[in-house]
Amino acid sequence: MEFGEVLLQTLEAKGISQKEMAAKLKIPFSTMNGYITRGYEPDYALLKKIASILDVTPDYLLEFKPSSVMSKDELLLLNQYRELSDSQREVVSEQVKFMVSQNNKK
Repeated sequence: MEFGEVLLQTLEAKGISQKEMAAKLKIPFSTMNGYITRGYEPDYALLKKIASILDVTPDYLLEFKPSSVMSKDELLLLNQYRELSDSQREVVSEQVKFMVSQNNKK
């Protein structure tokens, strides 16, 4: 996947429009849209800002490691998980462990 595709996928998963992201970065909408539709890539300083706002690493956006690329559904689940309290995270963790153990028995 190209940078623009990863960026768009991540923006959608976070519920952030291109217009909102451009405003947060203090760049023109046309520049933001160029990253997504025209293959433009930001300089390193702006890449770090984008990653920080989206709560991902620059490596994720650049797909530096193939294993670090998450699907839209995985990213959504991770974001929802991060919004849970510690006790809720514990419950989710136990449920996931149980489901994995059931899969391993098959």
